[in-house]
Amino acid sequence: MKQKLIFALVLVAFTTKGVCQTSSEVATNELNKSKDLIEKAKNDTLPTVEFTTTASGSLQPAFYINGKHYNLSITKTIDPQDIDSISVLKKEIVINNTKYNGQIYIKLKKEYNPKLISLTAIQQKYTKPTSMPTIFLIDNDIIKDNYADYLIDEKKVLKIIVDTTDSHIAVIKLITRTEENIKKANEITIKGAKEIQAQLN
Repeated sequence: MKQKLIFALVLVAFTTKGVCQTSSEVATNELNKSKDLIEKAKNDTLPTVEFTTTASGSLQPAFYINGKHYNLSITKTIDPQDIDSISVLKKEIVINNTKYNGQIYIKLKKEYNPKLISLTAIQQKYTKPTSMPTIFLIDNDIIKDNYADYLIDEKKVLKIIVDTTDSHIAVIKLITRTEENIKKANEITIKGAKEIQAQLN
């Protein structure tokens, strides 16, 4: 397996640059590229680091919430209990030059109105202004999409943790209101209360 990987790296290097490189040279080049990106991020005055994905839009369906089209990110914080109905249309569609393989229509219950907000807006609303690059995690998953376009339901956010211990980058962790996360939060609260009570006695 290791030999196949080394062979693949050498083959890629040969076909892209026209010369054969050793695996250590390829690794060194990749390391230098990473260092350049980190250095650029340090000197960048923008408040967020935005990633783009190379995955084709045609591999994903188009999502509609109450008849309005949203990015796939919207599904991250939708609670199944708030859904009235789901319908699937197996028909390709092109929206803003992006091809989608099918359409999914989600109708929420009448009594529930989501409070949609972008990750960029979350950062501006809940954190102090900073020039540091920022990385978002939702339930420990790193978000690699454009933060300005990535929408979540603010009502479904249980906790926001801002970690700036690394002086070069800020990490914003969003914990959603899943049953598991709520249970963990309650366990921590109860445990903490018992420990305080034990210290007082």
